[in-house]
Amino acid sequence: MGAVMSFFNPSQSVRDSVKFYSEFLQAMAIITAGLWGAWTYHVQSNEQNERAKESAAAVERELQRPYNEKKLALYLEASRVSARLAATPKGPERSELEARFWELYWGELAFVESTGTAGSVEKLMVHVCHQLFKNEQCHTYSNSATGSVMLLSHIASREIKEAWHQELPFQINELGPVFS
Repeated sequence: MGAVMSFFNPSQSVRDSVKFYSEFLQAMAIITAGLWGAWTYHVQSNEQNERAKESAAAVERELQRPYNEKKLALYLEASRVSARLAATPKGPERSELEARFWELYWGELAFVESTGTAGSVEKLMVHVCHQLFKNEQCHTYSNSATGSVMLLSHIASREIKEAWHQELPFQINELGPVFS
C-alpha cells in the first residue's frame, strides 16, 4: 500500500522532474508545429509560384498565337513565291510573282522575320534576292522609301513584342509572381 501511496504522492524531486519533462515536451511540440507550418508554407508557396509561371507562359503563348500564325503564313508564302520565281524564268506570271516578292521583302516579311544571326530569315531572304535579282535591288538604304518601309516593319514588330510583356498583370522572376 505504501508504494501506491508514493505514486499518488511523489516526492518533490519527482514532481520537479515530471514538470521539467512536461514543459520540455510542450516546447518541443511547439517547435515541431512551427517547423511543420514553415515547411508546408514553403512547399505551398513553391507550388503556387510554379502554377503562376505556367499560367504566365500560357498567357504569353496565347498573346503570341496570332502573330506566330501570321509569321508561319508569311514564311510559307515567301518560300512559295521564291520557289516559283526560281522556277519561272519568263512568262506572264513572273511580273505578279516579282511584285509579291517585293511586298514580302520590304513589308510584311520584315515585320515578322528573325534578324541578326547567320541563319536568320532576314539574311536568307537577302541571299535569295541576290540569286533572283540584281544586287542593288536587295539592299536597303535608310534614306530610301524601301529602307523606311522596312524600318517601319521592324520597329512595329519590336513594339508589339514589347507590349506582350508589358500587358501581363505580373512578372516572373526568382521570387515568383509580383503583381502590379
